[in-house]
Amino acid sequence: MKTQQTFQYKIIQPNKDKELKLNTTIRQYRKCVNFYLHRIAKGKALKSIYKQAKENYDLPTALIQTARDIAKEQHKSYKNDKDNPHFPHYSGFTPMRTDKRTINFSKESNHFEYWANISTIKGKVRVPITGRNLEKLEGDFKSVQVIFKDDSFYLNVIFEEEHSIPKEKDFTHFVGVDLGINNIATIVVQNKSGEVLETKFFSGKQLMEKRRRISELKARLKSKGTMGGQTKKLRKKTRGQPSLNKYQQEFKRGQKVLIDLEPSEDGGRPHPRYQGTVGVVTGKQGECFKIELKSGKKPIVHPVHLRVIE
Repeated sequence: MKTQQTFQYKIIQPNKDKELKLNTTIRQYRKCVNFYLHRIAKGKALKSIYKQAKENYDLPTALIQTARDIAKEQHKSYKNDKDNPHFPHYSGFTPMRTDKRTINFSKESNHFEYWANISTIKGKVRVPITGRNLEKLEGDFKSVQVIFKDDSFYLNVIFEEEHSIPKEKDFTHFVGVDLGINNIATIVVQNKSGEVLETKFFSGKQLMEKRRRISELKARLKSKGTMGGQTKKLRKKTRGQPSLNKYQQEFKRGQKVLIDLEPSEDGGRPHPRYQGTVGVVTGKQGECFKIELKSGKKPIVHPVHLRVIE
């Protein structure tokens, strides 16, 4: 039986040039995944989508192919789940799936022992990494997710191993786990005859206290007018994700549109002060449209945040 294990490693403070290359690549990767998703939904052939993606994005070929794989998986999941009305659409920093074609690891006798070499839109980026079980990187891996969170880059490396499943007669002890609230988990160890050998409780008091503090912090931030608070003000009576048609709207140059912010979508969303303003389409930039307002401001807005004015 094959099992998978994921180990997370942190990229150690890349310089501004390397950070920009990684940042730009992840953003383009997200756009490429969304591009595939919407074209697949329209019934376009994968070969045709791939050709267009190659023209639209500067990503290495292997990354365009993994973006295709993610889009296929997400679209299939969406189609198979009849109870899910929300079409998949990525915003923010989407995890970038890489494999041996676009990432490799090396061990060196420098100040930093382990290094990762990652393909970007501007060539290879060589960065030091840290974390537990670094020696695992000397073996074989299946794939790697490059993610950006808390102002840092991380690598989620997936290892696949073959294991044999032991038979019940070979076991001498059994472990039972009971999940709860006051106690996060209660673990009981028994022998074959059912005799309890050991019991251990894991208290949930610290976790509940952290949750309480986070809730209080969120409430204070929203009261200060953070983007989270603005989103709450914009939230409509009808909840849920917008329809696929709203994501795929097309506008002609010179067409008059109304900026109507969609709270559930952060991608391509202009500042809340533009809510309800009217402008004219002057062009297109990627998936977004350039809008010129009467005030002279020229926000770039995703079609999900726009409505046609007849």
